Amino acid sequence: MGTKAAKRTIGGVIPPMLTAFTKSGEVYEKGVRNTVEFLSTRANGLFICGTYGSGLIMTPAQRKQVAEICVDQAAGRIPIIVQVGCADTETAVELAKHAEQVGADAVASIAPYYYTYTQPELRGYYMALIDAVDIPVYAYNNPKTSGNPLSPKLIKDLADHGLTGLKDSSFDILNFYKFSEAVKDSNFNLIVGTEGIMFPAMMCGARGVVSGVANVFPEKVRELYDAVLAHEYDRANELQVVVLALRDAIKLGTTVPICHEVLKLRGIDGGTVRSPFLPAGDEVMAKVKKALADLGMM
Repeated sequence: MGTKAAKRTIGGVIPPMLTAFTKSGEVYEKGVRNTVEFLSTRANGLFICGTYGSGLIMTPAQRKQVAEICVDQAAGRIPIIVQVGCADTETAVELAKHAEQVGADAVASIAPYYYTYTQPELRGYYMALIDAVDIPVYAYNNPKTSGNPLSPKLIKDLADHGLTGLKDSSFDILNFYKFSEAVKDSNFNLIVGTEGIMFPAMMCGARGVVSGVANVFPEKVRELYDAVLAHEYDRANELQVVVLALRDAIKLGTTVPICHEVLKLRGIDGGTVRSPFLPAGDEVMAKVKKALADLGMM
């Protein structure tokens, strides 16, 4: 079995979209729609309910609600990838089936977390997702948060059995090369899960980047992406340095709350964070504003 054919190409700059919440922790529909609108003309796709999107601290019902709102608001303008990863296989499959039903373009899943699993156990988890839906399925490798790294050998095996692609957030360019080599003979979609190594990852086969910085400054990440595609490597190198500086700025405190505040600075009502996150305080935001001003972004 080969990889599943995508409805359309998924690549380019793909923000892991923030989810807008009310102060009481409910999904803030207007804020979600505002965020989709802001990004839909500036990015090439949306990766929802992931790390930046607080997917793992939402209830399954909330995750379904966000998927429905995003697909509706995007209205086919850009691809929607729904992150469905859970600690258990059954709920992940339930979320994947729902995403397909509401019109998402693809689903992705972080490895099941908390417990340590063998590669055969992880294979079983992803095969359950591949078998459950007809839309493309992406694995999401993030060993730091899942505790369960996905091996190049496992990804090659899954690619041979229908896995469409991989979002690799190992932050390790050597590891990315190993994934690229493992799937080089297939039409597999490799996406790097950080803007931090975007330039070198694109040089070794990444078709896109899921970039946290692109939540708030998608234009600058697009500049870098376009420079690499145009073979303007000196400019790409300069832009990679700028993007790294922006990354440092949004990590001067807890990143997700800071990104919500930076969206507000850009005039976007994207709601607030959900507990256990706390809003970014004035002291942290003063540092962030100064860093962004020094970069000419504010």
